[in-house]
Amino acid sequence: MMSPEEQLEKITKSQSRQQIALIVLSIVLVASLIITAKSLVAMREANAVQREQLVQQKPDPVPEVAPTRKSSSRPTPRPPPRAPTRS
Repeated sequence: MMSPEEQLEKITKSQSRQQIALIVLSIVLVASLIITAKSLVAMREANAVQREQLVQQKPDPVPEVAPTRKSSSRPTPRPPPRAPTRS
């Protein structure tokens, strides 16, 4: 059996390792959040640049042309031509 001092020493070492692990994980979490935030800022800036380029590349609008007949309407059918009759 361990003495109370040995048990206390073992518990202390275990808690120390847990605290170090928690600190390391916290640092990793903060670093990943910073990287994510910088990545978001970079993506927003890239989107803004792309928007500006699209505006600059946009062609002049096509002039309006008189509307043609609607595609759903059909022309009135003409009767076939009559053959000449001999009298």
